Order: sequence, then C-alpha cells, then structure tokens
Amino acid sequence: MERPFKTLLIAASCLYPCASALVLAETVDPHWALCGSAIDIPPRPTFEAMEGDAEDAAYITADEVELIDDGPWSFWGNVEMTRGPQQLSGDTVVYDQNEETAEAEGNVQYWDEGLVISAERGRVELDDDTGEFEGVSYHLLDRHAHGDAAHVFVDEDEQFAEFKNVDYTTCLPEDNDWQLSAKYLKLDFESERGTAKHVILKVKNTPVFYLPYINFPISDRRKTGFLAPSFGNTNNSGIEVRTPFYWNISPAMDATFAPRGMSKRGVMLMGEYRYLLERGNGQINADYLPSDNEFRNKDRHQIAFTHNQSFLDRGELFLTYNDVSDDQYFSDFGNSLSLSSERFLERRADISYRGDRWNVLGRVQNFQTVDPTIAPDDRPYERLPQFLLNVPTQNRNRKLNLDFTGEAVNFDRTLSVDGGRFDLYPSVNYPRRTIATFLEPKVSFRFTQYALDRTQNFDMTQTFTDSPNRAIPYVSLDSGVFFERDVRLGGTNFLQTLEPRLYYLYVPFQSQNDLPVFDSGNFTFEFDQLFRQDRFTGADRVGDANQLSLAVTTRFLHGPSGEQMTQLSLGQLFFFEDRKVQLPGVAPETDFLSPFVADLQTKLPWDLSARGDLQWNPNNNVFEKGAIHFAYDPDDSRIVNVAYRLRKSSDVEQTDVNGVWPVSANWNFVGRWLYSLQDDRTLEVFGGVEYNTCCWGFRAIARRFLADVNGDFQTGFFIQVELKGLAGLGKKTTTFLKENIPGYHDEF
Repeated sequence: MERPFKTLLIAASCLYPCASALVLAETVDPHWALCGSAIDIPPRPTFEAMEGDAEDAAYITADEVELIDDGPWSFWGNVEMTRGPQQLSGDTVVYDQNEETAEAEGNVQYWDEGLVISAERGRVELDDDTGEFEGVSYHLLDRHAHGDAAHVFVDEDEQFAEFKNVDYTTCLPEDNDWQLSAKYLKLDFESERGTAKHVILKVKNTPVFYLPYINFPISDRRKTGFLAPSFGNTNNSGIEVRTPFYWNISPAMDATFAPRGMSKRGVMLMGEYRYLLERGNGQINADYLPSDNEFRNKDRHQIAFTHNQSFLDRGELFLTYNDVSDDQYFSDFGNSLSLSSERFLERRADISYRGDRWNVLGRVQNFQTVDPTIAPDDRPYERLPQFLLNVPTQNRNRKLNLDFTGEAVNFDRTLSVDGGRFDLYPSVNYPRRTIATFLEPKVSFRFTQYALDRTQNFDMTQTFTDSPNRAIPYVSLDSGVFFERDVRLGGTNFLQTLEPRLYYLYVPFQSQNDLPVFDSGNFTFEFDQLFRQDRFTGADRVGDANQLSLAVTTRFLHGPSGEQMTQLSLGQLFFFEDRKVQLPGVAPETDFLSPFVADLQTKLPWDLSARGDLQWNPNNNVFEKGAIHFAYDPDDSRIVNVAYRLRKSSDVEQTDVNGVWPVSANWNFVGRWLYSLQDDRTLEVFGGVEYNTCCWGFRAIARRFLADVNGDFQTGFFIQVELKGLAGLGKKTTTFLKENIPGYHDEF
C-alpha cells in the first residue's frame, strides 16, 4: 500500500547538519585515496516521485499498514520513507497525528546527501522540530568519518544538538588507528561552536591524551581559541614549543599570540595582527625575546609591518616597515638559508595615482643593514623623497608614439656625497609592422641635473661640483622577421618558427666621472639585455654604445594542440667602439664581442622537462655563466629536480638535487642537497620521510643549513602529525617543502 504524506519528516531535516558537525577540524582533507571503499554503507532506497506533488512531499511504502482515524498510523515490514534528499527506513514506524510524532524501531536507517545513520530506535517531535535517537552509528561521507553515539538529541529551532558517549574517527573500521571519544558533546550551530566534556584521544584503542573540557569550531568560520601547538629542536635554540592562541576580534580583524619557549634562550613572545578596511588591508608581526641567554642576556626583537590602501578610485598607498634588534637576529632565528642571508630590511612609503594618460608615484625609502660585513659607504642611499612621472603612449600604431618619464629624488647617506637628482627622459618611435615583419626606429633624449648638498665622501676620495648635469641622445633601430613551417618529428606534426632579430643602438660617449653614483649598477647580462637601451640601472650612468645585437629564436609548437614544446634563443652583441663609461673603479670594456647567450626551455619524452641558460665568452674561451635544470615529474607523488648553476663573476658553482619519491604505497622520501663546488661544502641539506595512511599521516624532517657569512650552520629536527579530519600537530613543514622542492604536492 502506498500513500503520500506532506509533513511526516519535517523534523528530520536537522539531522545532516547536526551530525556532520561532529568533525572537529577547521579544514576538510580531501586525500582519502588510500581508504578505498572498505566502509560498509547501507544501500540507499530508490523511489519514483508522483507527478504534481510538492518538492517537500513525503512518501512511504511498507509491507503492511494500519490506519486509525483518531489514533496512530502503524507501518510494518520494509518501511521506507522519502522526503526530498532525506530517506528513513525501519522495521516499524508509528505516526501519531494527534501528538505530531513519529517513532521508528528495528534496523532504523537514515540517509541524506552526505550522511548515513543507523540506530536502534528514533523519535521525532514534528511540532517542536526535535528528535531523539538511541544506539546510533553514523557515517559522514564527504569527510570519510564515522562513529557511534549512545544517545543523540537534536533541536532545529534552537539550532543545537547533544550527544552522549560519542566517538569519531576517519579510519577504516577494521584498522582503527585513532579515535576521539567524549562523554558529552554539544554542537551549537548558531555560534558555530562545539563543546565537549571528558574528551579522550585513543591510538590503537589506547588512551594517550585527555581533556576535561574543550571548545572548538564546527565550521571554517574563524573563532577565538587555542590552536594546535608545535614542536621542534635546533642546535642553537634547543627544544622549542609554541602554544598559539587565536583571537577573532571582528569579521575584519584578528590576532594570533604565540609564546615560543626555547630551552637555551628563554621565552619569545610572538604576535601577528591582521586587519581589513573598506579599501585596504594590513598586517603587523612582532617578536620579542627578553634577556636572550645565548646573546649576552640582551633583549631582542623583530617588527614587520605592511599596509595597502586604495583611494579616489585610482590612488594606491603602500607602507612597509621592518626592523630587527641586531645583525645576528636572522642567523639565530631564521629557518632557511634565504632568510638567514638577508642583508637589508626595507622601510618604504609609496603613494601613487593613475590618470587617463599618465601616472605618478611619490616615495620615501630607507633600509636597515643587517649584514655587518657591508661597509657604510656600500650601503644603499635613502630616498627622502622620490617622485616619478610616467606618460606612456596608450595605443601604439604606425604613427609617431611619444613617451615620457621623469624623476625628482633626494638621496641621503651618512658622511657620503648626497643631494637631489632630476631626470627627464622623453622618447619618440615610429613602428612599422606587417604580418611577418616589424621595423621600429626610436629616438630618445636624457637630461639629468644634480643639486648636491655634500660634495665629498667622508674619506675625501671623491669631490664633485654643486650642480653637475648631463644631456645625452639615444638612437635605436629594432627589426625582426617571422618565418614558420610544418615539420614532422618522431611521427608527430609540429609547427616550427624561425624569428631572427636585429637591434642597433647608438649612444654617444660623454664622460660622466663628474657625476655621483646614488643608485646605478650594471644589469645582469642575459638574453633580454641584448635589446635594452642602457646597460646601467638608475640614472647616474648612461652607457655609451655603438653596437648591433643579432639574435634568433626558434619554437616548436605541437601541431594538434598548439602547445609550445621547445623554445631556443641565441644571441650576441657586436661592439663597434669601446665602452668607456663605467662605474667608479671599473676599466673600460674593449672587447669586440659580448658573451654568446643561449636560453632553452623544452619538454622531453618520459615526463622530463629542461630549462637552462648559457653564456660563453669568445674573447677568452670561458663559460662565464650557466644553469641547467632537469625535472622528472610523472605524477603528483614522484618529483625529482636536478640543477647546476655557474656564476664566474661571483664565484658561484653549485649543484642542487631535490625531490620526493614513494618507496611504497604509504612511505615517501623527501630531501634536498645544495652543494657548493667552489667552496667544496654543503650549503643546505635535509632529508625526511612521509608516512600516509587512510586516516593519518606522519612527516619527520632533519635539516642542516648555512646560517651566516661566518660559516656557522644550524641543524634542526621537525615533526608533523596529521589526524585526517582533525587539526595537524607540529611544525607546518608543508610550506617549507613547497619552497624547496619545485612541484611538490602535499599528500596529507
């Protein structure tokens, strides 16, 4: 017998959100690949809705039914009820129309979009929107979680649920590695918080951790409370323990406080404050360690502040301020080679505005030098202030295009030549283009005027006039041709291009030894340098030039998809005159040829890829610079990177091997070895293992890296444990691995 009912299962609509909130994690972990489908989920009933019924209509089928006009309606045998995505089945269901209640007994099962419940019996109060279930076993499908509860009470009106003698795990039933149990659990969906009493964490059914009371979030919404502690050990700070506390101040503001206990140094107070404004955001990080036991009992600190702000639709404001108490701060507390080798900390304020055809920038900037080996006269100048104006051509075409950049800046440095600099840099070009060719002549002019306040360095090695200036024209001609052809290689069709390019540049010589050097330096020579108008950065030097760049690029594009498989670029400069303009103390350059430059990017068979650059100097037959990087990346779990780097000018010759490799279904090896061939020593090395199962993961890493220019090394050991479906414990090694192993994917 089959009859439709309209209101029978209204109260049951609370069950899914209530039960799903049992997961005590802020982040859902999607990696359940190792679990398979071993959990036995009862099959969901099937039914056909009646045409014309409302979406919230309820349907019921049963082997037998007894309908009493003024009494309860009883259903027996394979009873199945359906209302929208919710379904309920049981051996017996009794519906009392007068009390508006429904009671189910015997093999009671409930299904929703992500929830399956089995219970001995259940009762729902339709008027009060409440329900009670006993002897409950539940499954949360999207989180691979399941557990049991002796008693469950839900109240949809008040938006809470209470559980007694409840447990939760994401492990397979036959391999229950960990389980969370509580005597009492209440989930408040209005505040999105959960509270539990007498909580026990069990590993292999053995209690390992107990909390008499815990308050935790049941959604991704930010909540005030303690975060997971972290643990580590380093040779210069000893055993470390962090106990962070998160403060959700408002929807647009939060803070984290984290005492960092170090057995050798004491307790460092760490804090982070973040805020959002209507059109801006910012962050402040501050650390303070009173009386460092390993640093002459001196107080030590770090401050880092950034702020971004938009205004007047087109205006932007940027602020940053960084400060440390001493030069050794990063070498003592930094956790990587890149951080421990920090040389300067920037303090800067920028304000910019974009017009329809122009933009302007105002800036003040200085630096804290944290490398004690840098002499005072080699430290960067302060810009107090700087103004930049740029008027670019908006729509380039075959007509004359006018561009203009201008700068006014005041430089300051203790006991050094300082003062103001004004730089005007207009240019005009006349591009001519066809489908396969281009020709672009360009004429530029640069005028630079100085107004010096101090005309001598403290050592009196340089003396300048009060207001030197310089005016120099540029003339350049850029041209190129584009060829293409179809080729077939290895049975695959490709489109090959050939793109030769010629670039001529002429800048007359003008002695500039009477000009100070505030911010100019040499560009790093690479392929792009073949087509720059100047070999110097900044405006203090304009390089004289009478030179021709000859370059060619070829590309191989996969015929069916158009994907670029290989790009090879070759080029060289031919100098028709010596380069007399140089930075102080540098001799003129007299070579006729520049280094020969080659750049390569290619995808190879067998999941290999390569990229590299090479510079060979034909004048002395020496390879001056080079780098080659090979990557083997067949899938997310197997990555191997091998690199070699050479820089003759800075005495750098390094090898770098890193990767992650599975040794079984559950075990991965991760590691990196950065080695200096020039110094015959290891700069950084780490190795570790990852163990990953259906419901938990473990990662342990030991590392050693160069901490400072004195050759001191730091060693450390870090552990991360992840109970899937709960928060992780230990140092956040995932970020560290992504920074050091290109292509690394987190398996946890």
